[in-house]
Amino acid sequence: MSRKLEPELTAEMMELMPGGRACAVATVDAGGRPYLSLMAGVVAVEPSVIHLGCWAAGATLANIGRAGVVTIETLGPRAISIQCDARILKDVMDTSMFPPHPYALVEARVVSVKDDAPPTLKMSPLAFDYGAKQDAMELLERDFMAEMTEL
Repeated sequence: MSRKLEPELTAEMMELMPGGRACAVATVDAGGRPYLSLMAGVVAVEPSVIHLGCWAAGATLANIGRAGVVTIETLGPRAISIQCDARILKDVMDTSMFPPHPYALVEARVVSVKDDAPPTLKMSPLAFDYGAKQDAMELLERDFMAEMTEL
């Protein structure tokens, strides 16, 4: 029951990607197959631009660098699928979600948007729980998300 929407994000859709909220991110691997990642470093910065914080040594970033495309699916409270053209903006960010592992900043430009859920469906967003390290992780996340929005 998907509905194709205008190829840019509404204010409500942008609120689904404030950073720190889980999104499914699909790229295309070297063999042409889908490669799926669960990411919290997803920030809508403009109606047509989303920034992703990707582990610099990971397959997601390698796939984006090679194929130049990404699809992002919000996981609550609405299910919105966003196809994008993507490029690496910054090879190594100044901050990291998991020091000392470096992260890269990716710019994803919206190409198409579709609503993947019935209008009455409300999903509970996934939440990350870092246990005893929750406070420290929240500080890292705050700085990480700030860097993702400053460009």
